[in-house]
Amino acid sequence: MNLPQQFLDRMKNLVPDYDEFVKSYNNQSVKSFFINNNKVEDDEFLSKCDWNIEKCANGFVLNDDIKVGKIPEHHAGMIYMQELSAMMPVTFLPLRDDDWVIDLCSAPGGKSIQVANKIPNGLLVSNEIVKSRASILKSNIERMGLSNVIVSNNEPKQLEKFFGGIFDAVVVDAPCSGEGMFRKDDNAILNWSEENVKACAIRQLGILETANKLLKQNGYLLYSTCTFSIDEDEQVVAEFCARHNYEIIPLVYDGALQGVKIEGFDTERCLRFYPHKFNGEGQFVALLKKIEPSTSFIDGKVYFKPLQKFPTEFKLFKTFCEQNLKEYEFILNNVIYNNNIIYYIANKQVAESGLNLINCGVVLGEIVKGRFEPNHNFITCFGKLFDSRLDVNKEDAYRFVKGETLLSDFSGYVVVEYKGVPLGFGKSVNGMLKNHYPKGLRNL
Repeated sequence: MNLPQQFLDRMKNLVPDYDEFVKSYNNQSVKSFFINNNKVEDDEFLSKCDWNIEKCANGFVLNDDIKVGKIPEHHAGMIYMQELSAMMPVTFLPLRDDDWVIDLCSAPGGKSIQVANKIPNGLLVSNEIVKSRASILKSNIERMGLSNVIVSNNEPKQLEKFFGGIFDAVVVDAPCSGEGMFRKDDNAILNWSEENVKACAIRQLGILETANKLLKQNGYLLYSTCTFSIDEDEQVVAEFCARHNYEIIPLVYDGALQGVKIEGFDTERCLRFYPHKFNGEGQFVALLKKIEPSTSFIDGKVYFKPLQKFPTEFKLFKTFCEQNLKEYEFILNNVIYNNNIIYYIANKQVAESGLNLINCGVVLGEIVKGRFEPNHNFITCFGKLFDSRLDVNKEDAYRFVKGETLLSDFSGYVVVEYKGVPLGFGKSVNGMLKNHYPKGLRNL
């Protein structure tokens, strides 16, 4: 590979086994994924999986030549494709199942999905400042069927003003110079420069300043990058810790190297993943614990109203639930209504904040011409609660995600499942299931 000479000169003085490090760039990147335990447990998925895969660290390497975006397992949100070393940072984050977490640089969503699975009774705010990337993030969160995630598209100052130091953990997978992506992405090489490295370090420190304002005392700050530059890794951690009272938590992992020592700071407690030492691309990980006190508050105005304040619409939705779901009371207790759309909300205070929210929980559906019409997001999150569920084979699953009609012995709304996991829904009339799989998601 045509690696930048300045990069190579720096790495020669930084990385052990330099020759092996350079040779690793001639190796093919692996395709890897993790299993979304919100949908299916690892053992259950593996018992029904006929792919050529191997377990590696926190995920699985896919050795088959499969177009993953086309397969039913992808459409059903059973798996998420992510580079192996990028899966590692969240594994070091100590979380309780009811913690509040904010992911400040979320798109496309891999680390957010991992966090959400670790806090089933908590709340995750996934923020992405770039609107187009926030839309991709929203789509991935919906596909994974996560009901405890709020997707936001806000500037840091807006988040600081509303939340204050209220979060148990903050995740910063910071925008960086991307040196760990050289093997996968030619653009990462083309866009690399020493000037960009320095500019990234300044931006990363700014993001960490926001993280500090959002994190409560004794909370954890997870900082990661996909680059090897000390300027963007240990030096950023050291400079941040020089400004604030944080403890750098020791991390150890077989296959990773310890961080580079910065005088006066315990940055050797951080971890570095290199492509010649670990079956992935590259990652830096630091876990910090906040010692200094925080000011916690939520400062919001009410924008949405509970669905119960709209008797006609509430009755239509409740009737739909009574006719189609075996369990729904918890949903009725957490629904709001705005512009004909009914939402199941992950948190009322945040939903009413006035922040720019791409998704405040789950889009259940909308009121159209005096009836309630369910949304695909309703099925991805709560499909297993429906009475009528049609489990299909692989052939019919492929047909369904193409938008084709299926045979059905049910009547009315039917959830289509593959390997016991909801794919989407349709409406069955006279033995035929009319496909309601969203056109924008269909295989063409």
